[in-house]
Amino acid sequence: GNLAYTLEYTESARSLPMFDEALALLVDDDSHAELRLRIARYRASVLYGSGRRAESAEALHRVLDEDNAVLGGMHAETAMAKMMYAIALSALDRDADALPLIESSYRTLEAGLGREHPRTLQAGQTLAITFSNLDRYDEQAALMQELVPRVAKVFGDRSPRYARTLTLYGVAQSHTSNPAAAV
Repeated sequence: GNLAYTLEYTESARSLPMFDEALALLVDDDSHAELRLRIARYRASVLYGSGRRAESAEALHRVLDEDNAVLGGMHAETAMAKMMYAIALSALDRDADALPLIESSYRTLEAGLGREHPRTLQAGQTLAITFSNLDRYDEQAALMQELVPRVAKVFGDRSPRYARTLTLYGVAQSHTSNPAAAV
């Protein structure tokens, strides 16, 4: 599993069979359920990164179901699996299906890890992008107004993450009734 993850996207033809072999070894081993889930997440991530979006979405849906069964719906890893699945759906132009999953993931991470945890902030940015994809700019702007100071506090106001957050906020503002604020 670790070697396959190290190879990642650039060597997906080599890494995917390694993930499959590792998963086959653990298929009936409930004592390693969390390891099996981690490997399945890595595999789905490699599928996504290598452009196999539909396969990735199917794999992530299975991972999400298993995460719910093994870890429970309020676990941070389940929330991350939900967000990964939603991102895969968005890549398939299914933003309307992705939105409730991302909203749920964001709320779960916020409650479990805190408002300023990097995973929570990542989920917030993903939610903002989904709002934008659905032309829901007022909701995107409201969320970004809330995220900007949190991202600055956690990552610093000179970080790439902060610059991306300001850009998302500017895009939202440019589409709302306050385009001057975007400048």
